[in-house]
Amino acid sequence: MQIIFEALFICVVATVLACIEIESEGKFGWADKMPTWYRSNRWYNKLFGNRPVTGYHTFMFMLPVLIFHAHFAMGMPWSWQAEVAVWPRYFIFIVIWDYYWFLLNPYYEGKFAQKRIWWHAKDIWFWGRIPFAYLSPIVIATAIPVIVYTITNNDAGIRDQATRIGIVAGFTSALWLSRRQYHQWYRKMRRVDDRDKTDIFYN
Repeated sequence: MQIIFEALFICVVATVLACIEIESEGKFGWADKMPTWYRSNRWYNKLFGNRPVTGYHTFMFMLPVLIFHAHFAMGMPWSWQAEVAVWPRYFIFIVIWDYYWFLLNPYYEGKFAQKRIWWHAKDIWFWGRIPFAYLSPIVIATAIPVIVYTITNNDAGIRDQATRIGIVAGFTSALWLSRRQYHQWYRKMRRVDDRDKTDIFYN
């Protein structure tokens, strides 16, 4: 039962962070129009998989690493086994976090394709549907429990990861089915803007 709650929690956090980014970026992905520093050259781009390095993404990418280590700061003893257990969860998370941005962003309905997403355009796309930036973390997330099994002869990590992936797949399917309701709400909330009624000022 714990693995079910854990997997659902991962999905909910990914959904919330994706929605925060949609509210922040709108249709201008990869912080294109945000007031953040932007660096793009051969060396910078290698850090982010052929994408520019931005101040926004530098800090945003730190956030899930901290989230997935929060239990150590809250009293759970650290061990190498506990640390290794973090990373299969993390690598699944970063894939769905990014994908949920496209799934829930009304500007990208039906546009999850290499030729429609400039910051994934330089990726290798497998079967025309899965960018390398997604496939590689999935492979790592699957490989880590297998490696642990070969060392410890304990297959609990493999079973947990299989369950986790199944629940994530189910949640993602449900989110896909409800995406248009979110799109409608997104547009509805933008029909009225009350900033002119607010005492906003800058010194």
